[in-house]
Amino acid sequence: MTVPGSDSGRGVRADTGRDALELLRQAERIVAIDYGTDERMRQGVLHMIRSTTDMAAALLDGDLEAARAALGHARASVAAATYAVRVLHDDLRMGL
Repeated sequence: MTVPGSDSGRGVRADTGRDALELLRQAERIVAIDYGTDERMRQGVLHMIRSTTDMAAALLDGDLEAARAALGHARASVAAATYAVRVLHDDLRMGL
């Protein structure tokens, strides 16, 4: 999104990006405090939030290395989500 008179919308994107980072940090605090009794799932969710936060922060830098770092963080989130699905699937199969 660009705003007339802005630096090609960069200021607007930066503000939105900072807002998104703050929301992710709030989500991390909430999950860390209260996410139920399954510690494995809580840790998985925290890992996904942290990876997403790192990715969003890297993208705010707006350079190629930041984009590559963001890709690495996205891959880490996928790995955490895959693990969570596997754990849930195994627990359901075992009747837990």
